[in-house]
This record gives sequence, structure tokens and C-alpha cells, in this order.
Amino acid sequence: MMKNLLLTEGLEKKWVQKTDLTERLTVDGITKTYPVYRIKLDHLYFNDKNDRIATWIAEYKCKNQITSFDVFDEGYNDMIHQFIVNSKQDSIKKTTTDIMVKGQQRPGVVLADGRIIDGNRRFTCLRNLADTNSEFNWFNAFILDYDIEDKDAEKTIKLLELELQHGREERVDYNPIDRLVGIYRDIVETKLVTEEEYRNKTGWSKSNLEKQIGKANLMVDFLEFIGAEKQYHIARDLELDGPLEEIVGILKRVEDENDQEDIKNILFTNVAMKPKNSIVPFIRKLGETLVSKKKEINEELVNNQNEYVNEFLEKIEELGTISADDFKNKIRTNEELRRKLEESAELASQAARRNQSLEEPVRLAEKVFKDLEDIKLDMLKKMERTELSRLQNQLNHIERKLNEIKDKLGEVL
Repeated sequence: MMKNLLLTEGLEKKWVQKTDLTERLTVDGITKTYPVYRIKLDHLYFNDKNDRIATWIAEYKCKNQITSFDVFDEGYNDMIHQFIVNSKQDSIKKTTTDIMVKGQQRPGVVLADGRIIDGNRRFTCLRNLADTNSEFNWFNAFILDYDIEDKDAEKTIKLLELELQHGREERVDYNPIDRLVGIYRDIVETKLVTEEEYRNKTGWSKSNLEKQIGKANLMVDFLEFIGAEKQYHIARDLELDGPLEEIVGILKRVEDENDQEDIKNILFTNVAMKPKNSIVPFIRKLGETLVSKKKEINEELVNNQNEYVNEFLEKIEELGTISADDFKNKIRTNEELRRKLEESAELASQAARRNQSLEEPVRLAEKVFKDLEDIKLDMLKKMERTELSRLQNQLNHIERKLNEIKDKLGEVL
């Protein structure tokens, strides 16, 4: 445990005040009643490990070439404050109005040194209001005597954060890419929490979490593919959540690992170049063609697209370490490459549609046979004469059509 500055120096100097309010809270599997304290805003600081702003933190670190923050730096709170505002401006306005009218309705959770674990958005809104009204210069919160730098404590804090944020309406406020970054870091990269622990705290099904982990891994693969490792803000700016969901489904249909890698790189390249049409339907359509049962169609498409993938990667290699601005201004502006990718995909799609129309007679004949196979002959004895006559008429029509088709088939063969 760390020295609890909020409950020692804070209470002594009156910038922490105990209220009459209490609430039950489950921490590390133990449920008990915690008192609520009023804490002056200038003795608290934002949580830079907050998943809600993961991409904004990544962008700042990348642009400034740093790996960590001095959370007690004078400008730290102002910086994170702006990240939170930028991440969900509409939510900030709504919550600010609610607090202005009703006051802070729900306590946050802070650590012993003033780090806010739950309530970063409410803290942001109070800071906005306190600029013009000192009445809002206090944050109501539970105080937990944990040190986030301690590995065991970090896990306890993360699980508490997941439980609090998924158990309330605020869960919808996450940008889906920020959520994927959190999943990747906590489950895949650091293994801070297990899949089972994550599901228990969020209420997610096993299949949903597995799908989200798949998307998170693909997001990381994509950023490495374009030479922008861990630049999660690029994934956010490209709105990758929808395309990643499509790609997860497409790759599940590919058994061969080499084919899977080729198709993944093709899809990544097309997402990176962004076709002029809506990206999700485009990727879905391209994926359908890539995994088409007609080998001559998808093999030609893969060969053509691989050529453009190599051209794309050469452009990336020329730039070296890529930034978000490089990506927008030096990669996505390559109209010729985008045109070639789109034309290749459209030609293959047209070929697949033509092939599908040519196969339609066989498909329909197979369906008719299957339907006829489903007729139970012993039921004929139980049918009324009128129904038997109707059946006879339909079979005569089928027989005439079959003879017509067979005669035409004989001419062709």
C-alpha cells in the first residue's frame, strides 16, 4: 500500500472532506460499505491508463516521442482534459448540463494519490463548470488505498474499472477502437486479465469476446502492415471497427494459412487505400469474391491484387517510419493505385456474378430434385382425390418442362 495522501494530508488541510453518504462497492471480490468524500479538483488527476482515451494517449506519445507521462506536471490535467472532450464532445455537453442542474449524482473512484479510476468524464465536466463557479470545485468519490504501479493492485483496479464502466449506461460511450486497444493491452499484450475475468466483469459472452480479441489482433496486424506499429489513433481515424469485423468473418472461411495471409494483406491494402464507395460493403463484396468457390476467379483476383499490395508496400517502405499525416497525404492520395485496386475487384466481382448466373440452372435443378425427394410416397394413400388430381397436373407440368430441357441439352451436347 502507498501512503494515502488524500486521507492524511487531505483531511488535515481540509481539501478532502468526509460526507454523510456511503455506498456498497465490491473491490477484489470483497463487498463492503465505503464512505464518500468531497475532494478539491486541484488535488486529483486524470488516469492516463483509461481505455476511453487510449488512442488519444497513443497519438500524443507518438507525436512527442515519449513513452510515459509525468502525471504531476502542471499541464498534464489540461492535456488529458482536452483528450476526453475531443473523444466524446456530445457526451461531455450532456453530462456538464446534468451536473450543472442536478449536481454530481454518482461518486467516482480515486486512488490514494489522487488518480481517478472511475469518473474521468465527470471530473472533466466539473473542471469546466468550476472555471466560472467555485461551487463545482469538488469531486465526490470513494478513496481506495491502492498503488497502480503494483502489479497485483493494477489488476484489481482494472477489474473494478471494467465492472463499473460496463455495468452502467456509460459503456456505450466508448469509441470501438479505444475499446479494442484496451482489450489488446489487457488480455493479449500484458495478460493483465484473463478472458474469463474480462467476461465475468463485463457480462460479455465467450463468442463476443473472442470476436473482439480477433478484431483487436487484426487491428495490431494492420498497423504493423502499414508501418505504423501501435499508432492506434490511425485505426481510430480510419474507423476500422466495421472493416475489421468483416475481415474476421472472411478469414474464418479460409483454411490454408498461406491463402489466409494473402487475403488478409489484400484486404488490409484496400482498407488502407479506402475506396470511393462505402468501405464496409466494399470489403464484404471483395471478401466474397476472394473466397469464391471458383478457383479461376479468385486466383486471378489474388494474383492481380498481390501485385498492387507489393506496390503499396513499396510506397510504405519509401517513407520509413510512417505518421498519420504521411499516411493521409502521401499514401491515400495515390489515386492511380486506388483505381487499380477498385477496377481489379470490380472485374472479379462481375466474373463471379456471370459464373453464378451460368450455374443457376444446375442449382435450380438440384433444388427441384431435393424438393421432390422430400415427398413421402406413403402419404399418397391418405390424400383426397382432388389433391391427387392437383398433384398429377403438377407432375405433368414438371415432366413437360423436363423433356423440354433435356431436348435443349441434347442439342448443346
